[in-house]
Amino acid sequence: TIGGLSSDLYNSGIYYTPLQKLWYYEVLITDIAVDSNSLGLDCKEHNYDRTIVDTGTTNMRFPKRVYKSILNHIQHKVQIMERPFSPSFWSGDEVMCWEDAMLPFQVFPTISLSMYHSENSLFKLHIPSECSLLVDDKLTSAPR
Repeated sequence: TIGGLSSDLYNSGIYYTPLQKLWYYEVLITDIAVDSNSLGLDCKEHNYDRTIVDTGTTNMRFPKRVYKSILNHIQHKVQIMERPFSPSFWSGDEVMCWEDAMLPFQVFPTISLSMYHSENSLFKLHIPSECSLLVDDKLTSAPR
């Protein structure tokens, strides 16, 4: 809703984070956690060079060091699966296929972004695996 709120589009409170710079829609991330486990990085790492919100996109980009830490935490979480993931899956060069389309959502963890709200106050934006995994239902198995 332009210029207002539509209560049928949300079912809980709405939280705001102040913009650090208006031109870029720059915000401040205070922590990142994977499955409730903090990455343990300095706040400056999360926001280097800056953290920008783009409401017109569905992708998240992180500084290389932060991205590698997130990936390591996710790998640690899913390594308990019976089915191993190849290194080419983690590099983005290979896809994984499941018979049960819901399985990856049960296996992959939630990523949480702690967002600065005000002095001594933050809120967490939880991103479940349903929102962080790219599902391609157009892929089919190779001919036999």
